Amino acid sequence: MNKIAKINSYYEKNFKELEKLHDALSKAAKSNINADNYKILGWESRQAQYARFAAFAKNVDLNGKAVLDVGCGLGDLFHFLTSGLGLSVNYVGIDISERMIETAKGQLEILRENGLKLPAENKSTVRFLTADVFADDFVNALDFSALEESSAGFDWIYASGIFNLNLGNNFEFLKKAFVRFMELGKSGFVCSMLNERSSDKESPYFYYNPKHVCSFAKDAGAKSVRIIDDYLENDFTVFAEK
Repeated sequence: MNKIAKINSYYEKNFKELEKLHDALSKAAKSNINADNYKILGWESRQAQYARFAAFAKNVDLNGKAVLDVGCGLGDLFHFLTSGLGLSVNYVGIDISERMIETAKGQLEILRENGLKLPAENKSTVRFLTADVFADDFVNALDFSALEESSAGFDWIYASGIFNLNLGNNFEFLKKAFVRFMELGKSGFVCSMLNERSSDKESPYFYYNPKHVCSFAKDAGAKSVRIIDDYLENDFTVFAEK
């Protein structure tokens, strides 16, 4: 079955599993973990969050790959790729919010305690860290010493939503991030961001022109740049490869 077919059948095949997931998270409401955790991240719906993840998963071969999720929030990408699509990934999620990372770790433990473990044949690994990807000691803080040399580093850098807030210097931030992502990703990076074609723009957010973003990615050293914008009206994903 190809990736697109897997994604299209994701909700149907995993409906019961998702029910257990939501039940488990709802029981943990006292720990601020619940089935509506996407709201903590500012996403409009779970479906929109999954649509962004799906754009990533169906356009890149991620099975057996190492992924760094920058601004990982609660680590929902890891659960989507592994429990949802059955992929084996070496996943590291980082966020500058310590509370977000502690909640992601707690959520993972709750899922495991409620029997939602990956099958034995799934060789995924997962780590959540409070870290700043721009810090000089970032790579050293990850500690790849226990891994085989071939496993050290990341195949893909992924970021979803970290560029959405209007910071007043978004283009500078974006350019700096793309350069850093090209340094860290063996294959390249993938980022989703808000599209300027959106018909319902909101003031706290920043909307981008895909052509400008492509130019920034090429300036950062990407040899191949693609835009995917067919999954949500107000969003697009840039794929930058070395």
